[in-house]
Order: sequence, then C-alpha cells, then structure tokens
Amino acid sequence: MSFPEWVPLPEAARLLGLSERTARRRCETGKLESQRIPNPKGGTRWVVSGAAIDAATTPPLPNVAAITPPNAATLDRLENDVRELKAFLVGQASSREALQSDIQSAIEKTLAPLVEENARLRAALDDERAALNAAQARAARPFWLRWFTEK
Repeated sequence: MSFPEWVPLPEAARLLGLSERTARRRCETGKLESQRIPNPKGGTRWVVSGAAIDAATTPPLPNVAAITPPNAATLDRLENDVRELKAFLVGQASSREALQSDIQSAIEKTLAPLVEENARLRAALDDERAALNAAQARAARPFWLRWFTEK
C-alpha cells in the first residue's frame, strides 16, 4: 500500500494500530521516522513519513537463504520419531478402549442394584398413593354416610 510522503500523526497512529500517545512517543524517541512542522495557529504538530508507515505495515519476507534442506540423517530421525509416536498413539487408543470397557462394566454393576431399588421404591410409592387416594375418597363422603356405613 502506498502512502503520501507525510501523514498526520492521528492518521498514522490509526494506520499502525497504535494509540496517538504511543505513536507520539515513538516519534519523540526516533523509533518512527517523523518531523515536527509549525502549525499556522502557532505551536507544532507531528507528521510521520509515509515510508515509515509502509515499512511498519508490510510484513517482513522470510529469509529463504537461511532455510537449508534437511539431510538424510535428519529425515531418518524424523521418520523414526513419527513411527514411535504412531506406536505410542496406537497403544494409547487400545488402553483407552480397555479403560472404557472397564468403566462401562463398573457402571453396569453399580447401576443394577440401583435400578432394582428404584423399582421397589416406585412400587411402594404407588401403594402409598393408592392408600392415600382411598382415604381421601372416604373422607370426601358426607359425614352421615361415614357414620352409618363404616364399622
């Protein structure tokens, strides 16, 4: 992206993703190429070089010359590491499956008595509800019928 020769500080800060205060500090310390120009109403204002903004916003290119291709020993070592990792992961998967099977059987053993207890308690609850309903039905009858029909 091409910028004008000089950019006002607030716009340069926005383009660089900085606060105006940080951009001003970098101008004052010389970390950002800039200059102060007189303001027509008195005082001065900072302007930042467009080239400095270009340099700061353009990502650096990788140093291709520093990248060296791997040699045969390095490739062999990497292949061996990959084989070892693959074997480790396969072992982890099988032990995971065994652990899941053990957990499932433990859950089933624990759950069976609970299911039986739940069924027993539900039956007892149903009996209690039936007795309560019968008592409520008797209590809802007029008093004179209760006196003469109940023993």
